[in-house]
Amino acid sequence: MLIAALAMLVACDKPIEYNQTLGLLSEYNVLKAEGGSTDVAVFSNTNWTVKMQSPAEWASIDRLSGEGCSRVIFSFERNYGRSRRVVLEFQAKDEVRTLNMYQSSGIADADVLMGIFSGNTFRSHTVAVVQHS
Repeated sequence: MLIAALAMLVACDKPIEYNQTLGLLSEYNVLKAEGGSTDVAVFSNTNWTVKMQSPAEWASIDRLSGEGCSRVIFSFERNYGRSRRVVLEFQAKDEVRTLNMYQSSGIADADVLMGIFSGNTFRSHTVAVVQHS
């Protein structure tokens, strides 16, 4: 239902008025191991910037700034190893939002450690990955 509402907003010819300085749809996104790209929706009523908190050779973004409601295309290479993460940091005026981009593991015969930040707390979970013949 949320996607349908957003599609209706984007399809309208009228300019969208957003009364918040900065907003994202979520705090994390899980990506497939095969690689590809995904759109990140940015909601703002002003100019904003985006950067990766730490460089990641396996990932890239198509822009470093924007104005108002827009999108960033996040591209990522195939993952042949353990799961990995990069954090996108968005800023508009004095507000900062982060988006954790988790890429699934490309291996199927090891235990994978997955952690999720909730506020300032890091929670980790070990998941046993079992390969069936």
